[in-house]
Amino acid sequence: MEKILTIGDIHGKDVWKKLTLDTYDKVVFIGDYVDAFDISDDQMVNNLLDIIEFKKSNPHNIILLIGNHELNYFPKFGYKFYGRSSGFRPQLENVLKDIFAKNIRLFQYAYQLSDDVRIYLWTHAGVSNGWYHKVFKTQFDSINTVIEDSMNLADRMNLLFEERFDCMTQVGWKRGGQYKYGSPIWADKSEFLSTSIPLRGYYQIVGHNPVKDIKIHMVDDDATIVFTDCLGNKEKGYIIKVT
Repeated sequence: MEKILTIGDIHGKDVWKKLTLDTYDKVVFIGDYVDAFDISDDQMVNNLLDIIEFKKSNPHNIILLIGNHELNYFPKFGYKFYGRSSGFRPQLENVLKDIFAKNIRLFQYAYQLSDDVRIYLWTHAGVSNGWYHKVFKTQFDSINTVIEDSMNLADRMNLLFEERFDCMTQVGWKRGGQYKYGSPIWADKSEFLSTSIPLRGYYQIVGHNPVKDIKIHMVDDDATIVFTDCLGNKEKGYIIKVT
């Protein structure tokens, strides 16, 4: 059995250092390490570097997901991201771009585990049924890359992030974008409560949408999403045990 801790959106906070991380088999950072509103430039940069070093010292047990705020500074295979997330710090643009460029392979778009009961899926903002069927499946089926049968959904999303960066960073209507569905790096919580539902067959764990405390939204036994972006209110992460 593995005991796994998910840490919500960091935004420069060093609260993760207080969570006795050595008691967990795996730790998943849900993304958004930068763009704080109340933390100095130096503190935010040093905190990001500490997280990166933590990953390097535990390469197989620490998972660093990419959040929408990383896209302000994330160099990704020649693509340019248009638009800025809130809190963008122009004075740090070159510094953070250099940090992410040097460590780009430490970060990933999605992560997945399973046991006899559930398939657990981590992304920054969540996968809706609408986005999966209307965007992801169409785009993935059209790429010319050789696909291995053993690749799970997270593997495939990580691959498509490299192949079709633009579709994997689409901003939905709910966040002021031009697309009906937000991608799993930008989806708004309301997309899972009204216009769509979490992707069926998965127990999803996400951040991105601030909540007062860990919030579990279960549509039914086949569609659940857990919102973990609570560090602004409570210094806690979300714990699961995978058998």
